[in-house]
Amino acid sequence: MKKIISLLLCLAAAVSVFTYTGVSAALLTGDANGDGVLDNKDVVTLFRFVSGDKAGAVPENCDYNGDGETNNKDVTLLFRALSGFDQEEDQLKEGWDQTVRTANSLSNGVQGRFTDAGRRKFSFSNQNAYLDYDLASNGNIGLLAMYNANGDPYFDTLSDVLIQLDDGKSFSAAKSSVSGRMNSHRLGYYYYDFRFCNQTFVSTDLSEISGSESYYDIIAKASSWSTHDTSSVSVKNGVLSYTVSSSYDPYIVSSGVSFSTSKYDALQITLKTESAGSGNIYIVAGSHGSFSEDQNVGFRFNSGVWTTCVVPLSSASDFSGTVRGFRLDIGAEAGEKIEIKELKAIKRGDASVPFQLERVFHTYSDKLHEVVRIVASSEYEGGGSFCSTVTIPKENVIKLILKNGEKQTNELQGFDFSGTEFVGFDVKDAGVFGIIMPSLENNGELKVELKDGNYIIT
Repeated sequence: MKKIISLLLCLAAAVSVFTYTGVSAALLTGDANGDGVLDNKDVVTLFRFVSGDKAGAVPENCDYNGDGETNNKDVTLLFRALSGFDQEEDQLKEGWDQTVRTANSLSNGVQGRFTDAGRRKFSFSNQNAYLDYDLASNGNIGLLAMYNANGDPYFDTLSDVLIQLDDGKSFSAAKSSVSGRMNSHRLGYYYYDFRFCNQTFVSTDLSEISGSESYYDIIAKASSWSTHDTSSVSVKNGVLSYTVSSSYDPYIVSSGVSFSTSKYDALQITLKTESAGSGNIYIVAGSHGSFSEDQNVGFRFNSGVWTTCVVPLSSASDFSGTVRGFRLDIGAEAGEKIEIKELKAIKRGDASVPFQLERVFHTYSDKLHEVVRIVASSEYEGGGSFCSTVTIPKENVIKLILKNGEKQTNELQGFDFSGTEFVGFDVKDAGVFGIIMPSLENNGELKVELKDGNYIIT
């Protein structure tokens, strides 16, 4: 009824206009019975008129669509108008048009690509921002920066993920002993998953290698090298090299190497390959008298560039006593050249924990969600926690906003972070960067601290 009334009001306005222009008030298109009102009686009268029963009809009002003829089209159009169908279709069409326009503006708005030939860095973007991720730089593996669409940085300092055990020891994914890996999944025109994984967690409490007693130089200490499916080993200016002769099982074995597992518990290797992206280290130690699969430690790296990896040896099944044998399995293709300029046993203490990082960015054209997961790589007993960090220089922040269940403020001092709902930073030139903490059980806390002139968000 409301729809009909609205239509009548509209037509009444039109009638006043028609009257103003001097047209007879008796001429009301669609008023088939001439009673001055448009209603269902006119539909009935018009239907009878086109069926041959002209009694009670006003012929000049019956050509509803104005095409010069009176027929069933006029009956249909009058009925639709009085029932509100035309108005509903206009509204529906307008709604669909807006939906299609919005969908078209957001389609294919997500992009991702490696930015170097060695596939060491990856950049991904939507219509509002783009992010850079480093997959291989030693000690700096992780989310490097986030920029707005114009290239102005929200932050351009490494965003790390940390694990802290109950005993206070801290481990960093940025210091991963292996390179990260990126997998992407495209779901339609509007959504991508960018999934960064494989990073391990290495102790943050690591001293620099310095002095001859702080490391054991395997290249310098080896008296000779035997080979399998490779050329002979050459050492020139401290750089060890060989060429793979067969991809079946290429490896090299040192002679004269011997170091204590209590003094050195990890291997630092800097290497460059042409195609291989992973390797294995075999050791003879403890109760073992020869090389075996359970005395094998694997690691990953990027081919084509010099890469430094820190590989904990303590994950071997029996890492005790003295390491009396050392074997290096690296090589993927016949003819490939392998170069190693650093091969040192070092002391790292509890260098790692048995976890790997999975960092997922659910990326839409107009928004982005991040999920951080810690995946156990082997059995672990004990407690701890993990967090991700973002660093923004204080000098770049125009305004800070903190919100919990009790208040919203611009001051860190006195703010209760136990129930933080969101934090926001108005960053010079870039705009507003913020993090929302979903209100979920055991979802952790969102905190901000000011340290050394930087806002640290964890």
